Amino acid sequence: MQKQTEVAEFRHRVLLIKINQQGKTSASMKELYEATRSAWRISKSRAEKAEVILSTFHGEIKAAFIADEWQAAEDPGRIYFIGREASSDIQELYVGKRIPDKYKRKSASNPCRYNYDHSGKILPENDPKPKADGQSPPSPLKHPLNQILFGPPGTGKTWNTVYHALAIIEGKALAEIEREDREEVKGRFDGLKEQGQIEMVTFHQNFAYEDFIEGIRPVLSDENKNVEYELSAGVFKRIADRADKKNQNYVLIIDEINRGNIAKIFGELITLIEPSKRLGGDDQATVTLSYSKEPFGIPDNLYLIGTMNTADRSIALLDTALRRRFEFVEMMPNSNHECISTDIEGVNCRKLLATMNDRIRFLFDREHQIGHTYFINVDSVDDLEKTFKTKIIPLLQEYFYDNYEKIKLVLNGNGFIKERGFDTTLFKNSDLIDEQRSVYELLADSDKWQDPKSYRAIYERDDQGDADKTEQDS
Repeated sequence: MQKQTEVAEFRHRVLLIKINQQGKTSASMKELYEATRSAWRISKSRAEKAEVILSTFHGEIKAAFIADEWQAAEDPGRIYFIGREASSDIQELYVGKRIPDKYKRKSASNPCRYNYDHSGKILPENDPKPKADGQSPPSPLKHPLNQILFGPPGTGKTWNTVYHALAIIEGKALAEIEREDREEVKGRFDGLKEQGQIEMVTFHQNFAYEDFIEGIRPVLSDENKNVEYELSAGVFKRIADRADKKNQNYVLIIDEINRGNIAKIFGELITLIEPSKRLGGDDQATVTLSYSKEPFGIPDNLYLIGTMNTADRSIALLDTALRRRFEFVEMMPNSNHECISTDIEGVNCRKLLATMNDRIRFLFDREHQIGHTYFINVDSVDDLEKTFKTKIIPLLQEYFYDNYEKIKLVLNGNGFIKERGFDTTLFKNSDLIDEQRSVYELLADSDKWQDPKSYRAIYERDDQGDADKTEQDS
């Protein structure tokens, strides 16, 4: 309770500057002023919003000043203020008060700054920021603040978010993380999720602002079982608040980002995710949240990673506001993936995948190819049969809207799609009946599904159509 009281005593938007007096325990007002106004690296737009500048030393506020003017210093990115001693009532409010321990810089060789906002938080403002929970400051290695991994289904988009998230948090190059053992990487990823440094969410048609930012939620009382309502923070606001308090990179992974109603989910925050609009940016901005009516900004150590299935929607159809605020990383099928077998009883799955995708690009487009993950760890003819029956054929049926003629072309007439003769006796004579119409069906359980020749026939052009020369039902 004592720390909460101390924080509540700060009534203005203030900038706290820890001055370095080389161990000097006392200083004149002039010395404090000169030390406080010295040029620190701080955003000009942020500094100018401060109503009071406080001078702190050894965890205690020594003086309060009013900035009449902010001026650029000779060093790029640094500014200082021209000001005066604050009025006696402001001095009485602040001077002599202790800074709560949790806001102190430990073992700091450089001056540090804090920024108080009206939500009752004092936030570190210095660069580098103080360490938190034993973590080192984020690496200067640059990663996009907002990025979307996009491509056809089965290209490993969600799988690769693990590498991207870990590279961001650990300050490493993506290629360096990708070279590590997958199990070790996944273990570290899961640990960061448990700590709350990584969050994952999947967008869908019913996902809303209240789920993502904040909203009023019903709560069942334990005592009388009555339904009560409370203000509840969504996944985005929760992780943004955590990132705002710590000197660590945080990552929010949004799976299937294109399946949600972006305007409905992000609301007024769609502008704030821009790098320049982040807290600390050149054009930082905040908004007043719809429910809590509190000011809210997005810290620059919160990274967004989305995934997008191009078979659902092309980039051209993606919400324009979202499209221009994200960097896009294309992930296409890799038929030469090292985990795809080249010899399953003579079947080369790499050639099989590449050939099917060549035909799909011609018959449909490049966004609806078959991803390589469908063939990873397929090591037997039994695996091939299961993959085709439960994944490949259903995917082709979805792509071509049950146009079996095109599905048959993709499979090179290997016999999995069977053409039946049309029984005209089912109907009386009618002009509505097309007697030339072909009827297709998927081959039922048959030895063909277990025959390696059926799969080789998909990519062996010399055998084109041979496998499909089967007797039609009478």
